Amino acid sequence: DAPLSWSGTLTATDVDNEDNTFIAKTTIGENGTFSVDANGEWTFNANSAFDELNVGESAVEEFTVTTAGGTEQVVTMTITGTNDGAVIGGDTSVTASETDTALTLNGALTSSDVDNADNTFTPNTIYGKHGKFNIDTDGNWTFNAYGTFDEMSVGQSREETFEVTSVDGTKQDVTVTINGTNDAPEIVVTTVTAFNENEATVGTIVANFHISDAEDGVSSFGFTPGSNDAGYYSLHGDSKVVLTQAGVDAVNNGVVLPKVSITTIDTGGLTAVGSVTPTYIAQNDAPVAEADIASGTQDGGVITINVLANDSDVDGDMLTIIGATVPAEQGTVAIVDGQLEFTPADNFHGEATISYTISDGTVTDTADVTVTVTDNVIATPSITLESTGDDGVYNAAEL
Repeated sequence: DAPLSWSGTLTATDVDNEDNTFIAKTTIGENGTFSVDANGEWTFNANSAFDELNVGESAVEEFTVTTAGGTEQVVTMTITGTNDGAVIGGDTSVTASETDTALTLNGALTSSDVDNADNTFTPNTIYGKHGKFNIDTDGNWTFNAYGTFDEMSVGQSREETFEVTSVDGTKQDVTVTINGTNDAPEIVVTTVTAFNENEATVGTIVANFHISDAEDGVSSFGFTPGSNDAGYYSLHGDSKVVLTQAGVDAVNNGVVLPKVSITTIDTGGLTAVGSVTPTYIAQNDAPVAEADIASGTQDGGVITINVLANDSDVDGDMLTIIGATVPAEQGTVAIVDGQLEFTPADNFHGEATISYTISDGTVTDTADVTVTVTDNVIATPSITLESTGDDGVYNAAEL
């Protein structure tokens, strides 16, 4: 890697002149400077390191020396090439943080080689412990991790080194380092087999949940704020949600249960939320028919009664009147446009009792209507006759 310098000694035997005597001179050649003194001692100092010479290549130069008697001799300088190692740079060390998916890292190497093409590498694929490493002829490399490394927490890492080779055989290590991070926990909330609305009891399971954390760093869990303000649910152990008394009262009275929502937090402060809507089989609750009262007058015509006005159905079903009866001596009753029309019997007065039945389409209920019918009294005039004569006969004029 440095300019060469070497030396030697020439000898001369001359019957006419003194032995080992030369003409001293210095010659500047193409590849270096050659000097010889009168005693035949010579040196050659190359003018460069000749790193450009590869294996199998050489640089040859001849220098002529002359003895004192005039005899010439050629001295040959041969510089033989060797493989000078490439200088490799670029992305020889890469660090990344793990994510929720398997990492793919990329880099590029450079090479500078005095006796080979620059930036040229031996392509290779290496299956390592933590991932597959591939490099092409241009020095572009890719690392594909086998997994997500979610099990690593902050402060932990995985490192792997891959050996690459430039085209001249120079070796270089490429180191890949993956640092752990805090991964958020995961929670899955699932429903259970549906239960009948009117059969719920305290402790009825409405949901199951499962919490996991790659780093085993779960610190707490509970109902998501605002999701259980009515107190319908409570936690049972670390995997179940059950009904409270408030929840039982609600569902058995037809109230739609809200979503079950649970939040978990890990030791690093990351959270996860899972929710599900409980499934239960709604039951058709019977409608409630309430007693009614009405009034009218004897022979006053039809009395219309809106009996549905105070009847109810907890499920919100539409109610209809499907039947109504009244004793014949009290009158007759008909269903007209969703109301009862009662016609008192001739000369009837007092209390009439109508029995009517309502339906929500499936279930029925019955109640009575008490109708008070008052007597329609007709006033009778009173006539007093007085005579104005003595004949005992009353005439029209006298009336």
